[in-house]
Amino acid sequence: MAKRFSKIKPFDKTNVSKIPKGKPIVYYLKSKANKGLYVGIAKKGRTQERLLEHLTKKSEKIPGAKKFQTLPFRSIKGAKQTEKRLIKKLNPKYNK
Repeated sequence: MAKRFSKIKPFDKTNVSKIPKGKPIVYYLKSKANKGLYVGIAKKGRTQERLLEHLTKKSEKIPGAKKFQTLPFRSIKGAKQTEKRLIKKLNPKYNK
């Protein structure tokens, strides 16, 4: 069974606080027009903090990020492999 991203949600502190902390995730930040901006990874126990960094830290902020999706994993290894594959496939603007 193929894994799928969660439903698209507004990228704000309220929605970020609802993300479970118990598993590593791959997250996908999008513009208001659903254009892919950034694919990232957050380790188990740090999922909410990592996404909040994109909202609050000037050096981590992704300009135009208004929506996001998440994809949970059992292990960090699986999350890293999927992140690499998605960056290659989707070519988001802020991933280098």
